[in-house]
Amino acid sequence: MRLRNIPRLVACALTILAVAAMPALAAPLPIQVTAIPLAAADGNTNEVALVVYLGNADGTPKANAEIPKQGEDPNGGVELKGSKWSFETLSVPEAYAGKIWKDYRQLQLADMRGQLRIMQIFAAVNANADDARTLYVLRVLPRFGFQGGQKDPLAWRTGTYTFRVTYKDGKDQGTALGTLTIP
Repeated sequence: MRLRNIPRLVACALTILAVAAMPALAAPLPIQVTAIPLAAADGNTNEVALVVYLGNADGTPKANAEIPKQGEDPNGGVELKGSKWSFETLSVPEAYAGKIWKDYRQLQLADMRGQLRIMQIFAAVNANADDARTLYVLRVLPRFGFQGGQKDPLAWRTGTYTFRVTYKDGKDQGTALGTLTIP
């Protein structure tokens, strides 16, 4: 009796088992973001609006996205940890920094890069479409501070700010990259 084909049969069986055990791939959620500087300009601390379109995996508008609660620090913004939303500041202009004490034994203040802080998220309601919520507005203010610590206001600086907005609903997730230009 010849057993030459046994290794191939075992490899084939293991491959079928591995593929069957893999979880189903998550569907991408359609998401788009547009940054609107409103009255934000170099040297001021005015708010910026990020308008986010969020869809379901089937492409229909997501009318029931979770809105995270306000954080304890009034300057810290919305508490995104543990919510379906996430936001990350990816890059900021070189001059967009605040002064902090990194080490109290040193007599000089150090620069800390600023962040875009989400202060509020709310759904925009379209009165002409049976109150279907299809757009979400993220109010953003310029802030800086240590992670988990109190955030302080920071003046905008001329330049381009890049960021990432993500919404995760179960296994489905959508991510959009955006840019904000402060004149």
